[in-house]
Amino acid sequence: MLFKYLTHPKLLVLLFIAGVLIIFGTSVFMVLEGWSLIDALYFTVATIMTVGYGDLIPTHELSKILAILYMLLLIPALLVGVGIIADTIHEKQNGSINKKK
Repeated sequence: MLFKYLTHPKLLVLLFIAGVLIIFGTSVFMVLEGWSLIDALYFTVATIMTVGYGDLIPTHELSKILAILYMLLLIPALLVGVGIIADTIHEKQNGSINKKK
């Protein structure tokens, strides 16, 4: 049921940009840190989601800077995405309620 709300144009653009940034970050962490694809992806997603288990730690300055930029850019983008989904659900529910009246 939630998937019908994921077609909002703003959300699709946001998901595309986030996907590109996740792929980019994963690639950079693979190269700079020498991590496997799974480790680099795991670290990228854990960083974005603010989980921070501490099992993988960047050791290069450029990796640390990238992690900081990811936190500053993608965490707000995640929150905007949640807001768009909530607004879309609210609009659709209000529209269906108004049609019933």
